[in-house]
This record gives sequence, C-alpha cells and structure tokens, in this order.
Amino acid sequence: MANDNDKDLASDREQAGNASSVRWLALRVRIDHLLLLSSAMKPAEKDASSEPQNPLLTPQEADTKSKTVGRKRS
Repeated sequence: MANDNDKDLASDREQAGNASSVRWLALRVRIDHLLLLSSAMKPAEKDASSEPQNPLLTPQEADTKSKTVGRKRS
C-alpha cells in the first residue's frame, strides 16, 4: 500500500511541477510582451517631448517665441 501512495505522490508532484512551469512560462511571456510594448511607445514619447518647454515663460511669451524661431534676423 505504501508503494501505491509513493506512486500517487510522485505523480502529483510531477503534475504540480508541470503546472508551475506553465505558470512561469506564462509570466515570462507577459513580461516580454510588456517590454515590447513599452519599447514601442518610447519613440512616441520622445517626439512629444523633443521641444523642451521653459516653465518660466508665460503662455504669451512661449507663443511669441515659437512664432519667431523660424524667422531670420535682419
């Protein structure tokens, strides 16, 4: 009878180990997917922040400054 219990226990341990492996694999896949998404979003964030803003300027000054950037001085 002890032999049957050992076989059942071994079978249960193997099944639990396989389930744990599947959970870890799923976790790694989710993490890889999130890393892929975050790296895909970084260029969009860089484009949005490519022009640094001066917090000391009023909105009118910032608007005037942005209009005069492309003009040549005489």
